[in-house]
Amino acid sequence: GEKKAWPAMLGASSRGHGPKAAITVKKVKEHADHPVVKDLPDGWLTPEGELYNVQQVYEGTTVLAHGDNGKAKEPQACVWINTHGKGRIFSTTLGHHNSTMSTMEYLDMLGNAVKWIMAKE
Repeated sequence: GEKKAWPAMLGASSRGHGPKAAITVKKVKEHADHPVVKDLPDGWLTPEGELYNVQQVYEGTTVLAHGDNGKAKEPQACVWINTHGKGRIFSTTLGHHNSTMSTMEYLDMLGNAVKWIMAKE
């Protein structure tokens, strides 16, 4: 139903998050040149965050980066893209705290995402 349509459109679903901790963000090697993440350093660190536990990444979704807070069993998808109809979708679970959202890496990622979403190809 409608509850499943929203996460499918976004490209992934999550269930809760871990404790407050810095998150190391590493690009997925196969997609490191994607316009959303290509200019970001690999392994950039958020000052703090709450790493979301991604339950499912839906078919057609491309994960661009994983986050690791050193406390989760495994790194979690934290930056991904998807399409819905003719629309492009960018999603991230990063940015739970203002200190993360004010980093240059985060701001650059958002700017890159807007450019990618708006590009006509």
